[in-house]
This record gives sequence, structure tokens and C-alpha cells, in this order.
Amino acid sequence: MSQTLTREDLYELVWRKPKTVLAKEFGLSDVALGKACAAARVPVPPRGYWAAHAAGKPVRRIPLPRRGLGESGSVEIGRRTGWYYDEPISELPPSPRIR
Repeated sequence: MSQTLTREDLYELVWRKPKTVLAKEFGLSDVALGKACAAARVPVPPRGYWAAHAAGKPVRRIPLPRRGLGESGSVEIGRRTGWYYDEPISELPPSPRIR
């Protein structure tokens, strides 16, 4: 099942919790969550961010870039169900006759 979030909401979520924890809440892998963030141009914490955060070291957020022209403000996360899942397979049309 998929969920739709705004880019801003997704940005806040990935900077509050590690991707591995957040991905489990959405029911998908951290790689899939990372791909959704990349597709929506939502920056994620770099490697070592959560270790530095846990150690009390100063950490810096990467700011959310503005949406580009024509880019959607929403992000779909999770498994998509499209026509290829829902529609039954029908018979193929007859092949064309070539003279």
C-alpha cells in the first residue's frame, strides 16, 4: 500500500529518524525510501550523521531545495498498484495480415 506525502513532510521525517527505522514504519526497505527521496530531490542525512547526533556533536541539516518547474510537491512512498496489477489479462488481438 502506498502513502502520499508532501516533500516537506518527507524531509522532516528523514531528518527526525534514521532511514532504516523510518522505512520499517512505511513497510519498505531503506533503499526504496532512499530512492523515493532521490526522485523527489529530498536530501537525506549523510553517513555518520546519526552517530554524531547520538554523541552530542553538532550536526547540520542539508536544506530542502526548491521544487523545480513542473516537479510535483507530493511524493508517493510504498508499493504502487497500477493497471498491470489490477487488470486481468485478455486475449491478444488477431495478428495483422500481410500481403
